[in-house]
Amino acid sequence: MTQVNSSRRTWIVISTVVAVVAAGSWYWRSGKKTETTTIETEVVARGDIRETISATGTLQAVETVPVGTQVSGTIDQLFVDFNSKVKRGQLLAKLDPSVLDSNLESARAVLSQATARYNDAEAALVEGNELLAKNYISDRDMRTLKVNVTTTKAQMDAAQADHNRAKRNRQYADINSPIDGVVIERAVDRGQTVASSLQAPVLFTIARDLSQMQIVASVDESQIGSIKVAQPASFAVSAFPGRKFVADVKQIRLKSTVTQNVVTYAVVLNANNASGELFPGMTATVDFVLKDLHDVLRVPSAALRIQRVPEELMDAETLKRTKEMQAAREGGAANGNARPAMGEGGPTPEQLQAMRQRMAAGQGGGRAGMGSVWVLQADGKVSRLPVRILGSDLSATAIEPVRGELKPGDKVVTKLTSSAPAQGSATRSLIPGPPQGPRPR
Repeated sequence: MTQVNSSRRTWIVISTVVAVVAAGSWYWRSGKKTETTTIETEVVARGDIRETISATGTLQAVETVPVGTQVSGTIDQLFVDFNSKVKRGQLLAKLDPSVLDSNLESARAVLSQATARYNDAEAALVEGNELLAKNYISDRDMRTLKVNVTTTKAQMDAAQADHNRAKRNRQYADINSPIDGVVIERAVDRGQTVASSLQAPVLFTIARDLSQMQIVASVDESQIGSIKVAQPASFAVSAFPGRKFVADVKQIRLKSTVTQNVVTYAVVLNANNASGELFPGMTATVDFVLKDLHDVLRVPSAALRIQRVPEELMDAETLKRTKEMQAAREGGAANGNARPAMGEGGPTPEQLQAMRQRMAAGQGGGRAGMGSVWVLQADGKVSRLPVRILGSDLSATAIEPVRGELKPGDKVVTKLTSSAPAQGSATRSLIPGPPQGPRPR
């Protein structure tokens, strides 16, 4: 009886273990079979791609002249105001001339005295020559007369210089425009006292011609190599949302500016302002045009960032080629010569940016300009198509197939999402993200 019960318990334990193993196996197989991958696609289309580099700058007049005063005084009269159009030589303002007139009269009086002394010395010298001929005076007396003439001549010249300076200072009381232009700043009011010392005070600022303006933009050192003189650009200002203005690069200044360890260079652009809508001091957002491509194949840039798809989604040819490349890489790894496959996957955003700079400098091509997209076929499978990258505006990329055919209306894969049915599982994206590793301490 005891042996029968023992055998029955053993049989029950074995049956339970077998049932558990069978249930686990069935659950695992059912989970594998029901795991699904969702494909998101977008349609290939023809269009334009404008590849640009962005920077910010300030609108300025091409030529701006500050107008000051070389003499001190009080502003007696003002003849212009902000936005006044002026001609060269036009009277802008007058200083109170009373002090300057007094100085001029004093200098004129001193000059008259010095001139009289000089004339008297010259007359005495003429008389001395006559007396010397009759031996009425000595040679020493003649030398004294000559020295007196020389001294009074120097005093007269000095007095003449002082008079000329006082006369010129009197003329400086009238402040005239040095150029044709527009008054964009008036820094003084009537009755205000201005003092001229080592640096002349600025009374007015005149812009020569506001129909032509310039933009001084700050470009990062990593992008300055893509900028060339005469390169086209466009810019926008906050005053006119959604509107683009045209400009071109005039100068790339060699002097760098360092702000918080960021090195930038000043790029000067010419801008047409015939309409007068743009004002000095406006902040401009500039887009330097690196490439302007028309009627090219456009795909979303996300399509170039998908490196691989599950094998069950690949068509037969792509699956075969993938396995051959995988075998070749594994063989190379065994020999210590592992290398990534040519053209596999697409460039990252950072690689795209570096590639754009090299292509703009005439160094495009090679692996830097290569990528691949996954094209959805009629049977629901996808095939990998190597492409050459022509340009990118980051949201969309212009491509040219290297092998095979891609036409408008075809669908390219932009996102793959895998859903697992197991409890606690979450939907996961098959687009590779940044490499994972231990966080830095």
